[in-house]
Amino acid sequence: MTVGMFERIVPRAGEEASEEYVETQRAQLIAINAALMAARLPAFVEPADEVTAYGSFEGHDFWFGRASCDHHFSRVLRELGQLDPSCRHLSLLSQAGEHDIVFVPIAFESPIAFADSVSSEHRLVGSSLTLLGEMVAVAPRLGILLDGEDLRDETAVAMNDAQPIEPQYPEAHDLGSGWLLVFEGARSSRLRGTALRFC
Repeated sequence: MTVGMFERIVPRAGEEASEEYVETQRAQLIAINAALMAARLPAFVEPADEVTAYGSFEGHDFWFGRASCDHHFSRVLRELGQLDPSCRHLSLLSQAGEHDIVFVPIAFESPIAFADSVSSEHRLVGSSLTLLGEMVAVAPRLGILLDGEDLRDETAVAMNDAQPIEPQYPEAHDLGSGWLLVFEGARSSRLRGTALRFC
């Protein structure tokens, strides 16, 4: 099973989505903001519709930052989430494929509980800023060489070339390609002020 990574909580105007789904996502954003404000944090405001990480990189079109795709196998994301229990925001990915996992570009130490608008169960929202730091922290365990806290473009190209995402070969995917996807999502969230949602 694959899990998609999205830049928004509420779909952009004009995206293919039912009115019911859009309203559900708006309710989720309201619930997340209520939880953030209860924790004395600012509310999250989605940026303008045209703000996006999708574009060209190294001659390839429609990449998500420097990642060749915007989805990955739930198994790989769950394994990433289990790499280091002290990485509390990264640990949210251990539930990939079970329900939406949301990160917002606001700094806070521990994930914050909110009432899910669909199930009425309590879910956790994470900080994409803290997640980015945790991705940097676990990179050496995966043999990923960083330039300080960033990834060189040529390293991203080599990682994409080594692990193309092909659904017919799920066993071929290591954690490196999953790491790159999450890292690029968190990096884009910090740069552009976008949310990060896995579903």
